[in-house]
Amino acid sequence: MHNASSNRNCSAYANWRVKNDLMLFLKQSWHDGVDYDLLGRCLTLDGYHVEYVLDHYVVRRPLGWPAKLDARLERAFKEGQTVFVSQWIIRPDLYHDLANSYFLSSYVMEKYQTIGGSSLFKEVNAFFSARASRPSDLKLRNDSLMKI
Repeated sequence: MHNASSNRNCSAYANWRVKNDLMLFLKQSWHDGVDYDLLGRCLTLDGYHVEYVLDHYVVRRPLGWPAKLDARLERAFKEGQTVFVSQWIIRPDLYHDLANSYFLSSYVMEKYQTIGGSSLFKEVNAFFSARASRPSDLKLRNDSLMKI
């Protein structure tokens, strides 16, 4: 639902938009003071392409996610899109507790509980390391996005 409150929240990201390009983030959650779920919703409402590696690929296709993501990247390139990738995707410390299940946590993300963080990090890192990346001008707080 799109309402005045979400309009106000979405306007915080108004200067950080690249129309028609694909932006990849790790997961739909808070990190480093940014609500990536809200960011994705705002950009999607405006017609931008936002996807989350864990939510759109790993959770849906645990064994075949690399092929599915590779096909998505190829489609983006054929459509002339630039692909921006969050640097958080290749940060090993973010994979230690994907489910947010430590005992002081206010909520647990059940859909991530069965994902092995350290082995998944190795797979994701290998996937993106095999693709040439370069820095971009896009930055969201401490998240510098790379171009592939």
